[in-house]
Amino acid sequence: MEYRTSDTPLAAYLLTQGHIPSAIDYSNPPRFEIVFANSDDGIRNLALRYGAGLAKVEPIAFNRILRKFNRILRNQVQWEDD
Repeated sequence: MEYRTSDTPLAAYLLTQGHIPSAIDYSNPPRFEIVFANSDDGIRNLALRYGAGLAKVEPIAFNRILRKFNRILRNQVQWEDD
């Protein structure tokens, strides 16, 4: 099962929680979708917590990941671990 989102801050939050994106789908411009493959129900629960304003995250890590996502999306490349 996979989880897809075009919400970049949500994707950054999910990454801080250990969910690594498997791809970024650019097939429907100008929209994109960040794909998290092999996702369990836990990722959906995290997304619900995020949407409800209950997410807790280390701010420096979140900011670093969000900037990386924005750079990747601007250049339309795929996610790679550092």
